[in-house]
Amino acid sequence: MPEKIQVLKENLFSEVEIVRARDFIQGSEGYSEHAYKPTPNDVWTIGYGHTGTVDGKPITKGMVITKEKANELFKQDFEAHCAPIKKVKVCLTSNQKIALASLIYNIGAGGFEKSTLLKKLNNGDYKGAADEFDKWIYQNGKILKGLVNRRKKEKELFLTPDNAL
Repeated sequence: MPEKIQVLKENLFSEVEIVRARDFIQGSEGYSEHAYKPTPNDVWTIGYGHTGTVDGKPITKGMVITKEKANELFKQDFEAHCAPIKKVKVCLTSNQKIALASLIYNIGAGGFEKSTLLKKLNNGDYKGAADEFDKWIYQNGKILKGLVNRRKKEKELFLTPDNAL
């Protein structure tokens, strides 16, 4: 059984949702033990889409980590990136929480908190919020196929009733 991720003291995610979200996000991010730049204009990344530092050291070309370290970093990143879901004022299904967790993991908390997606969702416009996923496909003004594919999967999950799985 995978290590449990304790997300938010308010128990925003059930244990089952945490496992599903982890699998969904890690499947989208992929794993790399070696530091890489997802695109030429991107920042150095390692593990499951982790950016920033590892043990206080900036991620740089040539850095290598273990799968265990990648999972530790993912746990920290997941907890931090799921916190903004508390800004949602309407009820969410499990699938919607997981889709939002994936989006936030990729675009960052700040992007989500300022987004039209969050505004529409908080106004009860679930369909309008789902359509906003399609707008998060750009980097430096260019459409990235990887982001198009990821947003499509997230949007489909967001719109899928929990009992349809």
